[in-house]
Amino acid sequence: MNLKNYPIATKLLEKEIENNPINADAYYYCALSLTNGKRIKSLPFSIIKKIKNYLNTAIELNETSKFYFLAAIINYDFFQENGMLLPEPNYNFLLLKVKEFNLENDDLEYLKNIIEIPKNEIFNKIITNQIL
Repeated sequence: MNLKNYPIATKLLEKEIENNPINADAYYYCALSLTNGKRIKSLPFSIIKKIKNYLNTAIELNETSKFYFLAAIINYDFFQENGMLLPEPNYNFLLLKVKEFNLENDDLEYLKNIIEIPKNEIFNKIITNQIL
């Protein structure tokens, strides 16, 4: 995905999921590749549904802060910013999980290189490593 060739990354990651269905990272990176590097708010609902399904599976397999952080971004940037009903768990709960599992700086930097992080007080605190 570093080469920004998201469709190829998606196909390769879907193949990895098929071959190794317990690889939580494959689900996460597949979800991330479906963004095509675009702002979450601008994605079609059909893509958001796929992303959420991949993320939910990743979280079921292995709870990590980066999975919760991407889920929080989706809940905030797509649902909140588009004036839609927030799905449960909401982004505040998901961000508490991010804090609980301690988001690694490398994971944050990688994510920032792929998608735009929402610009609000809560997300800014995470980005600047402040306590929620």
